[in-house]
Amino acid sequence: MTRLQEKTNLKKTKKMLVKEIKEAGFQIRGHLSKDELERIANKKGIRLTYEFLIKKEGWMDKPKGLFQILLERGYIDENNVNLYSLRVKKHQLDDNGKLKKEFEAYLPRTLNQISSHNIIESIV
Repeated sequence: MTRLQEKTNLKKTKKMLVKEIKEAGFQIRGHLSKDELERIANKKGIRLTYEFLIKKEGWMDKPKGLFQILLERGYIDENNVNLYSLRVKKHQLDDNGKLKKEFEAYLPRTLNQISSHNIIESIV
């Protein structure tokens, strides 16, 4: 994956408004509230928002982990990713401390396959 960029509009801060109003030639004396600064900015034709780029980090130039490799190779069901774990979660156990039947289907696709030599050899 590559780095993704998304644009979003944010409201200018009080400090930003003061700076732009001063640059527009308006003198500010004393302390003004943000509402008053926004009113002055509107009269001067100064925008109240600015565009901000949000960078979303991807996997580019980063090492892959075991989970990502197994996911890419099809050993993990993408619809039930939250059920896979190297450790059993409390909600997956019954009152006796044994794995519930509904989660047994995921056990062979996690612990047993990861520890078997076939998968480890196919990854390497």
